[in-house]
Amino acid sequence: MPPKGKAVPKAKDASSSSTQKSAAPPPPPKNVDERSQERYFQGRPYARTADTSGISALSPADRTAWASSQLVPTALSARATSLSNKAQKELWKHINEASLPLRCLSKPTPADTAATPSSNTWGRDRSGRPFGDYSFDEFRLRVEKRARLTALEVQRRAFEAQNTKTDDDVTDERQRRADIAVLRMELYGQRTGGSYSQDPAWDDVVPIALHEPEGALASIAYPEAYAEAVSYLRAVMAAPEHSVRCLRLTEHVISLNPAHYTVWLYRFSLVSALGLPLEQEIEWLNGVALQNLKNYQIWHHRYLLAEHYYPELAKDSMKVKDFARSEMDFLTTILAEDTKNYHVWSYRQYLVRKLGYWVDAERRSMEAFIRQDVRNNSAWSHRFFLVFSDPSHSTQKTGEKPLETALGELNIAHDPAVPAEIIDREIAYAQEQIQRAPQNESPWNYLRGVLTKGGRPLSEIEAFASQFVSNLGAEDEKVTSTHAMDILAAVAAEKGDTAQATAYLQRLAEKWDPIRAGYWQYRKQQLAA
Repeated sequence: MPPKGKAVPKAKDASSSSTQKSAAPPPPPKNVDERSQERYFQGRPYARTADTSGISALSPADRTAWASSQLVPTALSARATSLSNKAQKELWKHINEASLPLRCLSKPTPADTAATPSSNTWGRDRSGRPFGDYSFDEFRLRVEKRARLTALEVQRRAFEAQNTKTDDDVTDERQRRADIAVLRMELYGQRTGGSYSQDPAWDDVVPIALHEPEGALASIAYPEAYAEAVSYLRAVMAAPEHSVRCLRLTEHVISLNPAHYTVWLYRFSLVSALGLPLEQEIEWLNGVALQNLKNYQIWHHRYLLAEHYYPELAKDSMKVKDFARSEMDFLTTILAEDTKNYHVWSYRQYLVRKLGYWVDAERRSMEAFIRQDVRNNSAWSHRFFLVFSDPSHSTQKTGEKPLETALGELNIAHDPAVPAEIIDREIAYAQEQIQRAPQNESPWNYLRGVLTKGGRPLSEIEAFASQFVSNLGAEDEKVTSTHAMDILAAVAAEKGDTAQATAYLQRLAEKWDPIRAGYWQYRKQQLAA
């Protein structure tokens, strides 16, 4: 046991502390590091002068007290036994006479002088800022956040240990996990997962993460939210699970990657298994389609929905008509944004054939599209399909391909079942649109197709085509449509006038369409053959 301390004479105490009293009091601390330094100096009364001015600045009495203070840890530790009894008594005498504190802090290392970020007293936060630079209010707030995080973690473990959980418990836990995620990010920069790992409703699902092979040539850097959502998607697909929460999961994944064809197929299986109303799924799908105009999977999903629900719709003709009208209205909205979207036109053709929508209103819609843009090849193609595939006045072949694989295909072979008045109407319509833009290839191709369907020769439109070509080979030769010259060359070949046909083709190659000179030369060779 150390000897009992004796009272120190006041005069001696005053003389031995003259150096300390002569120094000006330090300014109050402003941050954590400065407060740590202050508390360190409070535990070592002579250290401030020794550190700033050196030991030589201390008086002999103070120097003795300083040396004793350096041995206080030794006197309190097991190493004190290495001192003789006399040395121990002498040391404790000096400690008691100088009233030296028996406990003191280790000397703090400010962050700006630390060799490594972890070697300073307080460390650094997630942004690299030293905690020692924190003001007292900032440090107090951080301590409070750490205490709250600890409490929330305890409550979370208690929730997980519960055997029965009410809806209120689940709601509270969902908010608790969100708070934990925020606190971990603020305190440590740690992400504790996204919406699914924080949602107690998904606690029973073990996500299946995608692991890229080591050394992959081109590994994909998936965003964290997407990687987590897809890992849960894999898990429920592997089960397989068909539930409303899985439906919401597919909505989330599709919002992150609308081109993910696997999730679209899984969503259709969910819609089928859950028996969702068609109108509900179509309403959601419309919003997705408007945000992703060029996405193919959307329209294949729409096709699958129509195929799946059609047997039920077919029981009521009014439901079929209402569905057709609502779909056509939406397609018009989509085409107003992108008038030449192939996927939309293919789906529109499918709807007409599937729902029997061979109505004049659809043909007039095509006239509106063409009136808006006479070069809209898609509208011309759809009009040809409408007019010449209508089962009421066309030959229906047996053993045709399934609707999905037949989309976009047009039969342009001669069909004797098409009435002559329809052929005449379409010829007149095409010629009217050619007058608007003689160099537009679309109506010329349409006109050729109409003549073929009606089994009529090209010579029937020779007079019409001739108005776009005059004075062939002369100095005042004038051509306003190379497509008309092509027609006239074909008409001359039909009549057996090879010389006239060759003249048209030669002028096309030399002057009016030299960019395709090779093609026109090939046509000339075909005439000779």
